[in-house]
Amino acid sequence: MTKKIIVGIGVIIVSFIIIQTIRFNYSGRDIQEFKFFNLNNKEVKLKEIFDKKNSKLILYIIPDCESCTSKIQSILSDKKYSKSQVIIIQLD
Repeated sequence: MTKKIIVGIGVIIVSFIIIQTIRFNYSGRDIQEFKFFNLNNKEVKLKEIFDKKNSKLILYIIPDCESCTSKIQSILSDKKYSKSQVIIIQLD
């Protein structure tokens, strides 16, 4: 009896994780419009730089984090992101 309960709880947990993973990775997310400043200190709106055809990839980095910057380099060199539009936001 207890074995069936444990297996049932395990199935529920695994199902929840799978559903959340699919929802997170495949459904995409709408983001609210926001403004930021480019390197020339010009205000830019997100929708002005992204087109609607390609997937978008927004990466937040902390410059002092070596593992963060190496991860971003590996993401950018990955062929599955080659047609994605990328914006990197540096956090201070």
